[in-house]
Amino acid sequence: MNVEIIKKIQPVTLSILSALLLSISLPPSNYPYLAWISFIPFFIALDNQHNLKSTTILGFLYGAIFSIITFYGIGEIKVFLYALFYFSFYVSIFAIGIVIVNRRAKLYSFLFFSSLWWTSLEYMRTIGNLSFPTNIALSQYKFPFLIQIASITGSYGVSFLIMLCNSCLFIVCKYFYNRIERFYLLRMLYIANGHINKSAKLLGLETKVFKRKLQDCCSSKDIVYTLLYIIPIIMVFIGYGGVSLSKKEEILSINVSIIQGSIPDWLYGLEKWDEKYSKIIETTYLELTSTAIKKNDSSIIIWPETPIHRQIMKISYLKNMLLEFSKAGNNFFIVGSPRIDIKRNCKYNSVFVLSPKGNIIDYYDKTKLVPFVEHFFTPSNEVKIIHASEKLKLGINICFESTYPSISRNAVKKGANLLIISTNDTCLKKTKMSYCHAANAVFRAVENRRYVIRAAQSGISMVINPYGRILKQSELFKQCVLSGKVGLQEELTFYTKFGDLFCYLCIGLSIIFILKSASNRTTE
Repeated sequence: MNVEIIKKIQPVTLSILSALLLSISLPPSNYPYLAWISFIPFFIALDNQHNLKSTTILGFLYGAIFSIITFYGIGEIKVFLYALFYFSFYVSIFAIGIVIVNRRAKLYSFLFFSSLWWTSLEYMRTIGNLSFPTNIALSQYKFPFLIQIASITGSYGVSFLIMLCNSCLFIVCKYFYNRIERFYLLRMLYIANGHINKSAKLLGLETKVFKRKLQDCCSSKDIVYTLLYIIPIIMVFIGYGGVSLSKKEEILSINVSIIQGSIPDWLYGLEKWDEKYSKIIETTYLELTSTAIKKNDSSIIIWPETPIHRQIMKISYLKNMLLEFSKAGNNFFIVGSPRIDIKRNCKYNSVFVLSPKGNIIDYYDKTKLVPFVEHFFTPSNEVKIIHASEKLKLGINICFESTYPSISRNAVKKGANLLIISTNDTCLKKTKMSYCHAANAVFRAVENRRYVIRAAQSGISMVINPYGRILKQSELFKQCVLSGKVGLQEELTFYTKFGDLFCYLCIGLSIIFILKSASNRTTE
């Protein structure tokens, strides 16, 4: 095969391989460790890139392959394509930054810039009404000792560490590759017996290129610097995790029950055309709720996001039944339902909280809507907490909102001592997206040191402790009542108090790296 063709195919192949490795590392995969090496092929592909156009194409290709594998569960084609282009755009920006800085920076500077730059872009993907967060930290949600740093940095700190490890291993790989390459270059010089021009010409190399290859070989000094930087950072992350997990947990005092109806998507499709299908859904949820009240002494019972696609609080008989359930079981009843504000002529995706006394305490309206899908809803402009009682203060996330760390953080900062995630993931079916969406709940718990109750219509429902340990978990598309115990926490973490300072630091340092590279280029 022609050498030029191989040179063109190699970066493409490496980019595709890298995207595959990262996708495979995400839930529900049993290979989360692949995240720690997944970017190495991509860095190799970018290492010899000097053309920004080809760099952009490689970045977009990486993003597209990753998105096809990871986001294919999104039922709406518009949302899927948007997520694909959105993520691919940011990966292209990441690739361009890497190539620009690496032209001027020393090799061990790449170690930090790649981590800072990726973390900065990950944070930027959460900004704006059309944002679509995607976090590589999700690959590590099953490892509590690794993710405790999220209480300081948010989930972004875990992403930073993953990228730092990838960068370090890339430098090590490059070192050994260059040692081999250096051996053959020196051998060529020896054979040429000093006639560098003649030898280089025979091998298709110009003299300047030939000499530069000898000078640019990754040195052992680069390896030493790399290890001196990365080992203390990894030790801090793991050490902090160990100290955090050694703390004594409080006695759990609140019983909760999650009603998972697992209504299939096709039944929801028929619901809007024929009321009898709506009755089937109602009956399923009411029977499961009745079972929960009889079997469990629950203080809180939760229905997920819009289990019935109608205004439950406007259907008298259904509303009264739920209020009776609250009184009969002496529990708080949390239920998702659309809400229409006639005065403002606005429709909201909401969650209502009912009291044991048989009245509606308050409601929460969704603030972050899924782009292009929830266009018929109006976003609320306030993250408010529900004062269910003197002691119980609820912070609520509805579906897509759980992918935004800032929403849970703001709720806890306002006084929430228990986090509720109400979601309906039926349209995601049994795909990677269902598991990735659920994994976000683990990080919301660790970031704010709060118990998290995740009520999902089709699963995965969860009860998670403040350190990210999953205490109870349901299966996908299995009707059940998931019961567990939680406690109320009042402690505020560094992340809760100060927010995304770590991300701002990453953005600031990334800009310094880029400006320094630009100024060096101007000087030259």
